[in-house]
Amino acid sequence: MVKQPRGMFRSFATFGGLVFLVATALPCLSADPAEPASGEDSALDRARAQARMLDDLFKVAVVDITNRYDGPPAAKVAKTMFAAAKDKKYFNAKLLDATGSPLNEANVPGDAFEKRAAEAMTAGKTYHEEVVGKGTSRRLRVATVVPAVTKKCASCHGVKEGDLLGFLSYDLPVK
Repeated sequence: MVKQPRGMFRSFATFGGLVFLVATALPCLSADPAEPASGEDSALDRARAQARMLDDLFKVAVVDITNRYDGPPAAKVAKTMFAAAKDKKYFNAKLLDATGSPLNEANVPGDAFEKRAAEAMTAGKTYHEEVVGKGTSRRLRVATVVPAVTKKCASCHGVKEGDLLGFLSYDLPVK
């Protein structure tokens, strides 16, 4: 008899399977019409594609974990993955509030980009980006909307299904 993984390991095992499934499906996904069109800057196009991939993976993982398991919110798993990515210097990502009433003060938009992104999300945008820096220090800052996509999300956050909760903020190198 094979023992089923428990707790956090099960969540990571589930995430690993989701990563594989989404990664193999990525060539079939079309770009969000709210995102800027590709141009002649191939490095920026690669950074945008990476942001889109990360966003798809994190959102699929958080929703799937939320639907499968009772217990602490799946957003905690995402934050653990964000910390691991930052430690390895892959990229920075945050889950931030756009309601003005965060469940955790650590989720309040902090820098100027995050504040502009919060304004864009509350104004109804689903995507906001800015390119910062020059040369080898150039970075792509991206924000994507996070609504309460399930009844479980809405119930936990005390909102209606579909209401805005916040956004994911990504900070990626352009190379």
